[in-house]
Amino acid sequence: MSTYKTSAKKLPKVKRCILLLWGDQFDDVAATVFTVMLRKAGLCVKVVGVDGLLATGCNGLVLHADLALSEITPLVDNMLCLVLPCDHAALTRYEADPRLHVLFAAALRRQAKFVLCDPSIIRNSSLNTLAIPSADIAAYAAVDNLMALAKEVSITLSYLEKSFHRRTPAALQTSN
Repeated sequence: MSTYKTSAKKLPKVKRCILLLWGDQFDDVAATVFTVMLRKAGLCVKVVGVDGLLATGCNGLVLHADLALSEITPLVDNMLCLVLPCDHAALTRYEADPRLHVLFAAALRRQAKFVLCDPSIIRNSSLNTLAIPSADIAAYAAVDNLMALAKEVSITLSYLEKSFHRRTPAALQTSN
């Protein structure tokens, strides 16, 4: 009779991700602050280029995105938050892109949080058909201290990520 050793192999945790959209004339200061603060908190942040990997922000800073918008499909199912660091004028250049509509709709279905310069940029765009609950929006235009809001958002998202792993059965946690 042979004896088999069985081990309860723990599956890796799902790493939910924050997607930060990046395009020409977006707010490079906000993009940098949110990316750094959220990554310092141990969260997965992917900078997503809306129209390529390189773009120049409104203050002249050129940032290189981690991924192009066309490459994020595997991350959408595990989206924790969507950061849109731009004003209405910058969003207007991209709002006709159907991929943005699909991304925003997916974020809503997954109950992701949104970080926006000002919630009115969605209401005043073609994305206004998406009813984003105001409780799921953090706006930084009205905040004098961008660093403080970024820290508050990182604490909130860290808590959500930890509570997600506490309530998700290990059998459902897979790696991407």
